[in-house]
Amino acid sequence: MKTNHIKINKMFELIVKDRPYQGAYLSKIADVSKLNIKVNTPFVHGEIVPLRVGLAIEMYFTGEQAAYTYQTEIIDRAIKSVPLLILNYPWAKKRIQRRDYFRLEVKERVKYRLLDAELKPIGGFKETTTIDISGGGIKMVANSVIFQDTLMEIYLQIPTLENIAIISRAVNLTELPDGLALGIKFIEIDDLVREKMIAWLFERQRKMRKKGLL
Repeated sequence: MKTNHIKINKMFELIVKDRPYQGAYLSKIADVSKLNIKVNTPFVHGEIVPLRVGLAIEMYFTGEQAAYTYQTEIIDRAIKSVPLLILNYPWAKKRIQRRDYFRLEVKERVKYRLLDAELKPIGGFKETTTIDISGGGIKMVANSVIFQDTLMEIYLQIPTLENIAIISRAVNLTELPDGLALGIKFIEIDDLVREKMIAWLFERQRKMRKKGLL
C-alpha cells in the first residue's frame, strides 16, 4: 500500500502506546524505499527516546479533509547525520475526522475581522488570544458575541504566518470563567500553510515538554 503521505521531509506525530515511553513525539521522514522508511529519532529534554526494535507505533498525519494514522513497527536503527529509526512501510490506514486533529493549548495573538457571505469585510480588525490551535481550527477568547456560522478572516501571529489570511467559520461559543470562548473551523487554508502551522505546533510542544510544561 503506497500513500502520498509517506514522502521525504514530511512531518508527523510518532505515537507510542506502550510503556515506559508512551506518548506522542515529533518526527520527520528522512528516506523512503519500497519496503521501509527512515524517520528521525525523537528527542525529549535533549535526550534520545530509546524506542526498542520491534515496538509497534502509529504515524499521525494531517490531510486536507481529515487526519490519518498508519500502523507500523520499528525494525532497526541507523545513524547518518542524525539518529534514525527504520520502520516497516506503514499499513492499516485509518481516517480521523477534523475534530480529532492534534490540538495544543497555547496562548498566541490572533487578529480577525468578520466577513459577509461574499467574503467582504464587515468592520475593522480586532485582536485577541488563542486558547488552543490545531491544523483544523482554533479556539480563541471572544471579545464579543459572534454567532455560529459567521465567516471570518483570521491572521495567526505565529512565525512565518503573521500575514497569511485564513478564511474561517465560527462553530460554537462557550462560556469561560471570565468571558467567552469561540471555536473556529478553517474553511479555506492552503496545504502548505497548514503544514507550517502543524510543524510550529509540534516544535512548540517539544519546547513545552523540555521545560516540563507538558
